[in-house]
Amino acid sequence: MDRRKVLLQGASAASTLLCGVAAARAEADHDVVQRVQSLGLKTDQPLRGLIPNGSQPSLMVVAAEWTEATGQPVDLTIVSVDDINTRMTMDGLTQNLNFDFALPATYGIPDLITAGVVQPFDPVRDGLGMGAQKGGSLYSIGDFYDGQRYGFQTDGDVYLMFYRADMLDDPALGAEYSDRTGNALTLPGDWEALDQQMEFFHRPSIGRYGGALFRIPGYLGWEFFARLLSAQGKIFTDDLVPLFDNDVAEQALESMRRASDFLHPATATAGLFENWALYRHENIYANIGWGGSQKSFNQPSSAIRGKLRHATLPGLAAQGVAYFNWGWSYVIPVSANQPEMGYLFSRFAVSETMSTKAVRETAGYFDPFQSSHYDDPDIIDAYSKPFLDVHEAALRIGNRNLNIPGHSAYMASLNRNLSRAMDGNITARQALKIIVSEWELTTLEFGRDDQIKRWRDLLKG
Repeated sequence: MDRRKVLLQGASAASTLLCGVAAARAEADHDVVQRVQSLGLKTDQPLRGLIPNGSQPSLMVVAAEWTEATGQPVDLTIVSVDDINTRMTMDGLTQNLNFDFALPATYGIPDLITAGVVQPFDPVRDGLGMGAQKGGSLYSIGDFYDGQRYGFQTDGDVYLMFYRADMLDDPALGAEYSDRTGNALTLPGDWEALDQQMEFFHRPSIGRYGGALFRIPGYLGWEFFARLLSAQGKIFTDDLVPLFDNDVAEQALESMRRASDFLHPATATAGLFENWALYRHENIYANIGWGGSQKSFNQPSSAIRGKLRHATLPGLAAQGVAYFNWGWSYVIPVSANQPEMGYLFSRFAVSETMSTKAVRETAGYFDPFQSSHYDDPDIIDAYSKPFLDVHEAALRIGNRNLNIPGHSAYMASLNRNLSRAMDGNITARQALKIIVSEWELTTLEFGRDDQIKRWRDLLKG
């Protein structure tokens, strides 16, 4: 884990990071700053936050504005993107989670709640005498649990596809593809077409590869879900019995395994940031990702800036859904020393003005999540208008993820056994049968009736 800390203190730090602070503060959430002053809340000790690696630039902008407005410094502890939820759970269980706010992955909020690690916002808000937050995220399903708000979404992570436009639009390649397959070389409408295109483009002998889709275990489940759902498959029955031991799920996993033959070999070990660097620097046709991916691909120094075509995941948009796979949300740990200040900072951070500044940061990977973000010139420059059009449309229908208690157990089982099948250690059907058995045990552990209710609530949202 990366335990580095960034301490922002006073107006001098703010002035080095921002210009026009006074004007920006005038547009920020006045109610929050006034509440700090009117309640006489202590600002002589730092506000402590636990954040994922990669979010520092976005958080530092907000923290500097907060410090300038309230006089309170902000102390940020940085943790690996894949470890922050586990770190919060372990520290919470050992009563060492001494932070006033944190940014866990949105999908893990139900697990943090059932572990007694985070607290609902409403009692803190009511104690401050404040109304509900104005405006808000285009996607907020993952921030609510049993009718209460536990988080403020600050990152619009909806799964999307990336394609090299220079390959798609090459007349010679288009003619060759048509001759070979009998199909036109256009954006693939389903996973079968995508896999066919990756196979066509995959020519390692000339340094060209079909795809860079994630193949490390922690990311396999998301692609499997996408392939399953696009084939009209389902995750659960109405009674929360896993629907994986069937031909549709087996075909989804088998197609995923076959597609691995047409990926860059580095995908076998590439994590999040390694994947982004790989796609930027290698000659690869297709990739899967979200807004942070595009921010990386669209950097001024990127060799593929302006060379990409974007689309929703194959087959899902036709069903009127998209897959919100990750996201970060501001939450308040149960053990926070300054829960009121943690809440006020979180609310300040997701205000329209502050969140726009956070998303603008090209070195930070917070992605658009409010309507106003899509019209901001700096955000358009950071992402490109074509990408933002696809992203906004997908975010507005993003409602698929396993945001129920036991998420970590369900996904660990899924990813572990998918990986065993992908490596050829067991058959696809054997892997799926094991997943069904392990998921049933997890459901029983958390209570089937309660899990059914929460899953249905999630789908309705």
